[in-house]
Amino acid sequence: MYLGESLAVDSRIYPMAGALPVSFSMEKRPQATANPLGSREGKPLYAVGRVLKGHEFHYSRSSP
Repeated sequence: MYLGESLAVDSRIYPMAGALPVSFSMEKRPQATANPLGSREGKPLYAVGRVLKGHEFHYSRSSP
């Protein structure tokens, strides 16, 4: 979101870095994504054998 052109929150639009030609908006409800919302497991930067679990919800939406 930071690299996009703008971020809309309620009725205000905030300028962002502008490095990517995309704008974002924050919504009141979770937004559907290509991946189903819900539980996630990740091991990207942690020791072998260590697993972190979390829950994922996205309240933002992008537009070109």
